[in-house]
Amino acid sequence: IWEQDINQNKPLRIIIPIVFYHGKEKWKVPRSFAEQFDVDEEIKGFLLDFTYILFDTDSWDFRDESNRELKENVLLFTAMVLMKAAFKNDTGTIREIFNFWQEKGLIEKKEMVLFFLGYIYHTQKIDRGQLKKMLIESKLDGGDIMQTLAQELKNEGKKEGKKERTREIARQMLLDNFPIEKVIKYTGLTEKEIKTLMN
Repeated sequence: IWEQDINQNKPLRIIIPIVFYHGKEKWKVPRSFAEQFDVDEEIKGFLLDFTYILFDTDSWDFRDESNRELKENVLLFTAMVLMKAAFKNDTGTIREIFNFWQEKGLIEKKEMVLFFLGYIYHTQKIDRGQLKKMLIESKLDGGDIMQTLAQELKNEGKKEGKKERTREIARQMLLDNFPIEKVIKYTGLTEKEIKTLMN
């Protein structure tokens, strides 16, 4: 938000902090910055204080008519709805998003569709077969997209498997009393990753 500084005749920038929340638990952090510190009241007067704007997706109704303008930004609207539905096994909302994509022609942007499908796959209890069926029922061409997504997930699984094997080698080296420097050199893991394995 910009305001005009009348005395200096220069633009004055005012920053308003916004918290965008889509967690599983109810938001419990105080809206006042100073209230987040457990200090005496006398000291609180010296703390920087402001109130942030909280956008909690849990209480947001994306179906409301007031979102008509927001829906024109297809990517932002999709991201917000998918974050709201994350980890809730909400297949109804996913179907609505697929219909929304059909209506807005997002299916033409294959990379974005794959990105969002990957997010859905990782945040919902939906297997590839069910996801493909839902795409087809929504009259989206699921064949080519699902094949590409399946390959990407397969590659991701291979990378994770390789990383797990590397971690196992590092564990064995640590058990054999190799110095951390040697473990870093031979596994390529960071010092932080290795210290995590030691705990």
